[in-house]
Amino acid sequence: MKSPKKTKKTVFLEEVHIKNFLSLRDVVLPLKSLTVLVGPNASGKSNILRALWHLTAMMNMGDLPTDFMQESIWAGKSTEIRFRIGVKIGEVLADYKLELDVTDKTQINVEELIIDKLKVISVYEGEGEVTDEDGKNITSYKPSKPKLALKSASDYGNKPVTSALSEFIQDWKFYDFKPYEMRISNILYEDIKVSTKSPDLDIYGLKLKNILLYWLDNDKKRLESVNKILGKNSERRITEYNEGKNDLYLSEGCEKLISLKKASDGTMRLLAYHVLLNHPHIPSLIAIEEPERNLHPAALKEIASVLERLSERTQVIITTHSSQLLDAFNPENLSSGKMGVLMLQNIPGKGTQIKNLEEIRKDREALDGWIADFGIGSAIFDSELLQDITESQSCQA
Repeated sequence: MKSPKKTKKTVFLEEVHIKNFLSLRDVVLPLKSLTVLVGPNASGKSNILRALWHLTAMMNMGDLPTDFMQESIWAGKSTEIRFRIGVKIGEVLADYKLELDVTDKTQINVEELIIDKLKVISVYEGEGEVTDEDGKNITSYKPSKPKLALKSASDYGNKPVTSALSEFIQDWKFYDFKPYEMRISNILYEDIKVSTKSPDLDIYGLKLKNILLYWLDNDKKRLESVNKILGKNSERRITEYNEGKNDLYLSEGCEKLISLKKASDGTMRLLAYHVLLNHPHIPSLIAIEEPERNLHPAALKEIASVLERLSERTQVIITTHSSQLLDAFNPENLSSGKMGVLMLQNIPGKGTQIKNLEEIRKDREALDGWIADFGIGSAIFDSELLQDITESQSCQA
Protein backbone atom coordinates (compact mmCIF):
# COMPACT_ATOMS: atom_id res chain seq x y z
CA MET A 1 0.00 0.00 0.00
CA LYS A 2 1.37 3.38 -1.01
CA SER A 3 1.73 6.05 1.66
CA PRO A 4 -0.81 8.91 1.72
CA LYS A 5 0.09 12.32 0.34
CA LYS A 6 2.95 13.77 2.37
CA THR A 7 2.66 17.02 4.30
CA LYS A 8 5.80 19.08 4.80
CA LYS A 9 6.89 18.90 8.44
CA THR A 10 9.43 21.07 10.22
CA VAL A 11 12.35 19.00 11.50
CA PHE A 12 14.88 20.26 14.07
CA LEU A 13 18.06 18.34 14.90
CA GLU A 14 18.38 18.65 18.68
CA GLU A 15 21.25 16.27 19.45
CA VAL A 16 23.84 14.13 17.71
CA HIS A 17 25.75 11.28 19.39
CA ILE A 18 28.73 9.83 17.47
CA LYS A 19 31.00 6.97 18.57
CA ASN A 20 34.20 5.54 17.09
CA PHE A 21 34.40 7.81 14.03
CA LEU A 22 37.98 9.08 13.50
CA SER A 23 38.82 11.19 16.59
CA LEU A 24 35.20 11.10 17.76
CA ARG A 25 35.54 8.31 20.31
CA ASP A 26 32.31 9.26 22.08
CA VAL A 27 30.86 12.75 21.58
CA VAL A 28 27.44 14.27 22.14
CA LEU A 29 26.56 17.52 20.40
CA PRO A 30 23.59 19.60 21.57
CA LEU A 31 22.60 21.69 18.54
CA LYS A 32 20.91 25.07 18.14
CA SER A 33 19.66 26.97 15.10
CA LEU A 34 23.26 28.18 14.73
CA THR A 35 26.01 26.01 16.22
CA VAL A 36 29.67 27.08 16.17
CA LEU A 37 32.44 24.50 16.64
CA VAL A 38 35.61 26.08 18.06
CA GLY A 39 38.98 24.49 18.70
CA PRO A 40 42.59 24.15 17.57
CA ASN A 41 43.75 22.20 14.54
CA ALA A 42 43.09 18.43 14.77
CA SER A 43 40.57 18.93 17.60
CA GLY A 44 37.83 17.12 15.67
CA LYS A 45 35.78 19.99 14.21
CA SER A 46 36.06 18.73 10.63
CA ASN A 47 35.48 15.13 11.75
CA ILE A 48 32.06 16.12 13.07
CA LEU A 49 31.11 17.51 9.66
CA ARG A 50 32.57 14.40 7.98
CA ALA A 51 30.47 12.14 10.20
CA LEU A 52 27.31 14.04 9.35
CA TRP A 53 28.24 13.99 5.65
CA HIS A 54 28.66 10.19 5.81
CA LEU A 55 25.21 9.87 7.34
CA THR A 56 23.51 11.95 4.64
CA ALA A 57 25.53 10.15 1.94
CA MET A 58 24.33 6.77 3.18
CA MET A 59 20.76 8.04 3.26
CA ASN A 60 20.99 9.34 -0.30
CA MET A 61 22.75 6.30 -1.73
CA GLY A 62 20.68 3.71 0.09
CA ASP A 63 23.50 1.16 -0.17
CA LEU A 64 26.17 1.15 2.51
CA PRO A 65 29.67 2.34 1.56
CA THR A 66 32.49 0.04 2.61
CA ASP A 67 35.93 1.50 1.98
CA PHE A 68 35.56 4.97 3.46
CA MET A 69 33.72 3.68 6.52
CA GLN A 70 36.55 1.24 7.25
CA GLU A 71 39.02 4.10 6.88
CA SER A 72 37.00 6.20 9.34
CA ILE A 73 37.02 3.85 12.34
CA TRP A 74 38.45 5.08 15.66
CA ALA A 75 42.12 4.14 15.99
CA GLY A 76 41.46 1.96 19.05
CA LYS A 77 40.13 -1.61 19.06
CA SER A 78 36.56 -0.73 18.09
CA THR A 79 34.87 -2.35 15.11
CA GLU A 80 31.59 -0.40 15.25
CA ILE A 81 30.75 3.15 14.20
CA ARG A 82 27.62 4.44 15.91
CA PHE A 83 25.30 7.33 15.16
CA ARG A 84 22.32 8.51 17.15
CA ILE A 85 20.28 11.60 16.37
CA GLY A 86 17.47 13.13 18.37
CA VAL A 87 15.04 15.29 16.42
CA LYS A 88 11.84 17.22 16.97
CA ILE A 89 9.40 16.93 14.05
CA GLY A 90 6.58 19.36 14.64
CA GLU A 91 5.58 18.48 18.20
CA VAL A 92 6.80 14.88 17.89
CA LEU A 93 10.10 13.59 19.31
CA ALA A 94 12.02 10.96 17.35
CA ASP A 95 15.23 9.08 18.07
CA TYR A 96 17.18 7.35 15.29
CA LYS A 97 20.05 4.96 16.03
CA LEU A 98 22.44 3.34 13.57
CA GLU A 99 25.30 0.97 14.47
CA LEU A 100 27.61 -0.24 11.69
CA ASP A 101 30.04 -3.15 11.82
CA VAL A 102 33.03 -2.26 9.66
CA THR A 103 35.35 -5.24 10.25
CA ASP A 104 35.45 -6.71 6.73
CA LYS A 105 32.62 -4.96 4.94
CA THR A 106 30.08 -2.52 6.27
CA GLN A 107 27.08 -4.27 7.83
CA ILE A 108 24.16 -2.95 9.87
CA ASN A 109 24.25 -4.27 13.42
CA VAL A 110 21.43 -2.07 14.69
CA GLU A 111 19.00 0.36 13.08
CA GLU A 112 16.19 1.72 15.21
CA LEU A 113 13.70 4.54 14.90
CA ILE A 114 11.57 5.40 17.92
CA ILE A 115 8.80 7.97 17.50
CA ASP A 116 7.14 9.07 20.74
CA LYS A 117 8.15 5.77 22.40
CA LEU A 118 6.84 3.63 19.52
CA LYS A 119 9.52 1.58 17.76
CA VAL A 120 8.85 2.07 14.04
CA ILE A 121 12.09 0.52 12.72
CA SER A 122 13.71 -2.47 14.46
CA VAL A 123 16.59 -3.94 12.47
CA TYR A 124 19.27 -6.16 14.02
CA GLU A 125 22.12 -7.76 12.06
CA GLY A 126 20.50 -6.82 8.76
CA GLU A 127 16.89 -7.91 9.31
CA GLY A 128 13.90 -7.05 11.44
CA GLU A 129 10.55 -5.27 11.34
CA VAL A 130 9.07 -1.97 10.20
CA THR A 131 5.71 -0.75 11.46
CA ASP A 132 3.40 2.17 10.76
CA GLU A 133 3.46 5.09 13.16
CA ASP A 134 0.06 4.08 14.55
CA GLY A 135 1.49 0.68 15.56
CA LYS A 136 -0.28 -1.18 12.75
CA ASN A 137 0.87 -2.87 9.54
CA ILE A 138 3.95 -4.66 10.92
CA THR A 139 6.15 -5.63 7.96
CA SER A 140 9.15 -7.97 7.84
CA TYR A 141 12.36 -6.28 6.67
CA LYS A 142 15.09 -8.43 5.10
CA PRO A 143 16.83 -6.70 2.15
CA SER A 144 18.97 -8.67 -0.29
CA LYS A 145 21.94 -6.43 0.47
CA PRO A 146 22.68 -4.04 3.36
CA LYS A 147 20.79 -0.75 3.10
CA LEU A 148 19.13 1.70 5.44
CA ALA A 149 15.54 0.90 6.36
CA LEU A 150 14.89 4.59 7.07
CA LYS A 151 15.34 5.44 3.39
CA SER A 152 12.79 2.92 2.09
CA ALA A 153 10.38 2.52 5.03
CA SER A 154 8.65 5.83 4.31
CA ASP A 155 7.67 4.69 0.80
CA TYR A 156 4.72 2.65 2.05
CA GLY A 157 2.19 2.65 4.88
CA ASN A 158 1.36 5.46 7.28
CA LYS A 159 4.74 7.01 8.16
CA PRO A 160 4.63 10.83 7.82
CA VAL A 161 7.22 11.44 10.57
CA THR A 162 9.52 8.70 9.22
CA SER A 163 9.26 10.27 5.75
CA ALA A 164 10.00 13.75 7.10
CA LEU A 165 13.11 12.50 8.93
CA SER A 166 14.42 10.65 5.87
CA GLU A 167 13.94 13.69 3.62
CA PHE A 168 15.48 15.95 6.26
CA ILE A 169 18.72 13.94 6.44
CA GLN A 170 18.94 13.59 2.66
CA ASP A 171 18.76 17.37 2.24
CA TRP A 172 21.77 18.27 4.41
CA LYS A 173 24.35 20.29 2.46
CA PHE A 174 28.04 20.89 3.16
CA TYR A 175 29.90 23.88 1.71
CA ASP A 176 33.60 24.51 1.28
CA PHE A 177 33.77 27.25 -1.34
CA LYS A 178 36.85 27.23 -3.61
CA PRO A 179 37.43 30.73 -5.06
CA TYR A 180 39.91 29.61 -7.74
CA GLU A 181 37.59 26.91 -9.08
CA MET A 182 34.63 29.30 -8.85
CA ARG A 183 36.44 31.84 -11.01
CA ILE A 184 37.53 29.47 -13.77
CA SER A 185 34.33 27.41 -14.02
CA ASN A 186 32.50 28.09 -17.27
CA ILE A 187 28.92 29.32 -17.50
CA LEU A 188 26.72 26.72 -19.18
CA TYR A 189 24.60 29.33 -20.93
CA GLU A 190 22.63 26.89 -23.08
CA ASP A 191 21.61 24.90 -20.00
CA ILE A 192 20.48 28.08 -18.26
CA LYS A 193 18.30 29.20 -21.20
CA VAL A 194 16.23 25.99 -21.07
CA SER A 195 16.19 25.66 -17.26
CA THR A 196 12.89 26.27 -15.47
CA LYS A 197 14.40 26.81 -12.03
CA SER A 198 17.48 28.27 -10.42
CA PRO A 199 20.51 25.92 -10.33
CA ASP A 200 21.48 24.72 -6.85
CA LEU A 201 24.68 25.90 -5.22
CA ASP A 202 27.13 22.98 -5.08
CA ILE A 203 29.64 22.14 -2.36
CA TYR A 204 32.54 24.12 -3.91
CA GLY A 205 30.48 26.93 -5.44
CA LEU A 206 31.28 25.96 -9.03
CA LYS A 207 27.74 26.85 -10.15
CA LEU A 208 27.84 30.32 -8.62
CA LYS A 209 28.05 32.15 -11.96
CA ASN A 210 25.33 29.95 -13.45
CA ILE A 211 23.00 30.93 -10.60
CA LEU A 212 23.77 34.64 -10.94
CA LEU A 213 23.21 34.51 -14.68
CA TYR A 214 19.91 32.66 -14.24
CA TRP A 215 18.77 35.32 -11.78
CA LEU A 216 19.88 38.08 -14.15
CA ASP A 217 17.62 36.63 -16.84
CA ASN A 218 14.76 35.19 -14.79
CA ASP A 219 14.73 36.39 -11.19
CA LYS A 220 16.04 39.94 -10.98
CA LYS A 221 14.67 40.45 -7.46
CA ARG A 222 17.08 37.86 -6.06
CA LEU A 223 20.02 39.36 -7.92
CA GLU A 224 19.02 42.80 -6.67
CA SER A 225 18.98 41.47 -3.10
CA VAL A 226 22.57 40.28 -3.58
CA ASN A 227 23.59 43.61 -5.14
CA LYS A 228 21.92 45.57 -2.35
CA ILE A 229 23.98 43.89 0.35
CA LEU A 230 27.16 43.97 -1.77
CA GLY A 231 26.75 47.73 -2.21
CA LYS A 232 25.89 48.44 1.41
CA ASN A 233 29.40 49.54 2.34
CA SER A 234 30.81 49.98 -1.17
CA GLU A 235 29.69 50.45 -4.76
CA ARG A 236 30.08 46.80 -5.76
CA ARG A 237 27.37 45.10 -7.78
CA ILE A 238 26.87 42.48 -10.49
CA THR A 239 25.88 44.56 -13.47
CA GLU A 240 25.91 42.66 -16.77
CA TYR A 241 27.23 39.70 -18.69
CA ASN A 242 28.74 39.18 -22.08
CA GLU A 243 27.01 36.28 -23.82
CA GLY A 244 29.83 35.80 -26.29
CA LYS A 245 32.43 35.46 -23.60
CA ASN A 246 30.28 33.54 -21.12
CA ASP A 247 31.26 35.79 -18.25
CA LEU A 248 29.78 37.99 -15.53
CA TYR A 249 31.13 41.33 -14.40
CA LEU A 250 31.50 43.22 -11.16
CA SER A 251 31.18 46.97 -10.96
CA GLU A 252 33.08 48.71 -8.16
CA GLY A 253 32.02 52.25 -9.02
CA CYS A 254 34.70 52.74 -11.67
CA GLU A 255 34.24 53.05 -15.41
CA LYS A 256 35.89 49.72 -16.12
CA LEU A 257 34.08 46.53 -15.12
CA ILE A 258 35.91 43.60 -13.53
CA SER A 259 35.33 40.08 -14.79
CA LEU A 260 34.42 37.64 -12.05
CA LYS A 261 37.28 35.55 -13.43
CA LYS A 262 39.56 38.22 -11.94
CA ALA A 263 37.68 38.88 -8.70
CA SER A 264 39.46 38.36 -5.40
CA ASP A 265 39.07 35.23 -3.26
CA GLY A 266 37.22 37.23 -0.63
CA THR A 267 34.78 38.68 -3.16
CA MET A 268 33.97 35.23 -4.56
CA ARG A 269 33.34 33.85 -1.09
CA LEU A 270 31.12 36.81 -0.14
CA LEU A 271 29.13 36.32 -3.33
CA ALA A 272 28.67 32.62 -2.57
CA TYR A 273 27.35 33.31 0.95
CA HIS A 274 24.90 35.94 -0.30
CA VAL A 275 23.71 33.66 -3.10
CA LEU A 276 23.19 30.89 -0.54
CA LEU A 277 21.15 33.25 1.65
CA ASN A 278 18.98 34.41 -1.25
CA HIS A 279 18.54 31.06 -2.98
CA PRO A 280 14.92 29.84 -3.33
CA HIS A 281 15.86 26.41 -1.98
CA ILE A 282 17.45 26.42 1.47
CA PRO A 283 18.73 22.97 2.57
CA SER A 284 17.35 21.44 5.77
CA LEU A 285 20.80 21.78 7.39
CA ILE A 286 23.85 23.72 6.24
CA ALA A 287 27.43 23.01 7.36
CA ILE A 288 30.34 25.31 6.48
CA GLU A 289 34.06 24.89 7.13
CA GLU A 290 35.74 28.09 8.36
CA PRO A 291 33.56 30.73 6.66
CA GLU A 292 36.09 33.41 7.61
CA ARG A 293 38.74 32.17 5.16
CA ASN A 294 40.06 34.72 2.60
CA LEU A 295 38.05 37.51 4.19
CA HIS A 296 39.28 40.80 5.59
CA PRO A 297 38.39 41.25 9.29
CA ALA A 298 36.10 44.12 8.28
CA ALA A 299 33.95 41.65 6.31
CA LEU A 300 33.39 39.28 9.23
CA LYS A 301 30.44 41.26 10.58
CA GLU A 302 28.79 40.79 7.19
CA ILE A 303 29.43 37.04 7.21
CA ALA A 304 28.15 36.71 10.77
CA SER A 305 24.97 38.51 9.73
CA VAL A 306 24.50 36.16 6.77
CA LEU A 307 24.92 33.12 9.01
CA GLU A 308 22.49 34.49 11.60
CA ARG A 309 19.90 35.20 8.90
CA LEU A 310 20.41 31.74 7.39
CA SER A 311 19.83 30.19 10.81
CA GLU A 312 16.40 31.82 10.90
CA ARG A 313 15.45 29.65 7.91
CA THR A 314 17.40 26.44 8.56
CA GLN A 315 19.94 24.91 10.93
CA VAL A 316 23.54 26.00 10.45
CA ILE A 317 26.75 24.43 11.75
CA ILE A 318 30.11 26.10 11.20
CA THR A 319 33.69 25.50 12.27
CA THR A 320 36.04 28.37 13.04
CA HIS A 321 39.40 29.38 14.49
CA SER A 322 38.49 33.05 14.42
CA SER A 323 37.97 35.03 17.61
CA GLN A 324 37.00 38.00 15.42
CA LEU A 325 34.22 36.08 13.70
CA LEU A 326 32.83 34.97 17.06
CA ASP A 327 32.92 38.59 18.25
CA ALA A 328 30.86 39.57 15.21
CA PHE A 329 27.88 37.44 16.29
CA ASN A 330 25.09 38.96 18.36
CA PRO A 331 25.70 37.73 21.95
CA GLU A 332 21.96 37.98 22.67
CA ASN A 333 21.52 34.90 20.47
CA LEU A 334 23.45 32.91 23.09
CA SER A 335 21.10 33.96 25.88
CA SER A 336 17.99 33.35 23.78
CA GLY A 337 19.10 29.83 22.85
CA LYS A 338 19.27 30.54 19.13
CA MET A 339 23.05 30.05 19.05
CA GLY A 340 25.38 27.53 20.67
CA VAL A 341 29.17 27.39 20.92
CA LEU A 342 30.91 24.04 21.42
CA MET A 343 34.61 24.02 22.30
CA LEU A 344 36.63 21.00 21.16
CA GLN A 345 39.92 19.49 22.26
CA ASN A 346 41.51 16.22 21.13
CA ILE A 347 43.02 14.38 24.10
CA PRO A 348 45.55 11.61 23.25
CA GLY A 349 44.01 8.21 23.97
CA LYS A 350 40.57 9.68 24.64
CA GLY A 351 39.75 11.46 21.41
CA THR A 352 37.73 14.62 20.91
CA GLN A 353 36.21 16.13 24.04
CA ILE A 354 33.47 18.77 23.92
CA LYS A 355 32.61 21.57 26.33
CA ASN A 356 29.40 23.52 25.87
CA LEU A 357 29.73 27.28 26.43
CA GLU A 358 26.13 27.33 27.65
CA GLU A 359 27.02 25.03 30.56
CA ILE A 360 30.26 26.86 31.35
CA ARG A 361 28.41 30.18 31.63
CA LYS A 362 26.31 28.74 34.46
CA ASP A 363 29.46 28.16 36.54
CA ARG A 364 31.29 31.38 35.61
CA GLU A 365 29.14 34.41 36.28
CA ALA A 366 31.83 36.84 35.14
CA LEU A 367 31.81 35.28 31.68
CA ASP A 368 28.48 36.86 30.77
CA GLY A 369 29.89 40.30 31.51
CA TRP A 370 32.94 39.60 29.38
CA ILE A 371 30.75 38.45 26.49
CA ALA A 372 28.53 41.54 26.77
CA ASP A 373 31.47 43.94 26.92
CA PHE A 374 33.94 42.40 24.48
CA GLY A 375 32.20 39.65 22.49
CA ILE A 376 31.96 35.87 22.39
CA GLY A 377 35.37 35.36 20.80
CA SER A 378 37.14 37.52 23.32
CA ALA A 379 35.43 35.68 26.18
CA ILE A 380 36.71 32.35 24.84
CA PHE A 381 40.21 33.27 23.69
CA ASP A 382 41.28 36.40 25.58
CA SER A 383 39.88 35.38 28.96
CA GLU A 384 42.00 32.18 28.79
CA LEU A 385 38.79 30.14 28.98
CA LEU A 386 39.87 27.87 26.13
CA GLN A 387 43.30 27.41 27.72
CA ASP A 388 41.73 26.56 31.10
CA ILE A 389 39.46 23.96 29.51
CA THR A 390 42.33 22.46 27.52
CA GLU A 391 44.51 22.15 30.62
CA SER A 392 41.73 20.64 32.75
CA GLN A 393 40.91 18.04 30.08
CA SER A 394 44.59 17.19 29.63
CA CYS A 395 44.93 16.58 33.36
CA GLN A 396 41.98 14.15 33.25
CA ALA A 397 43.46 12.14 30.37
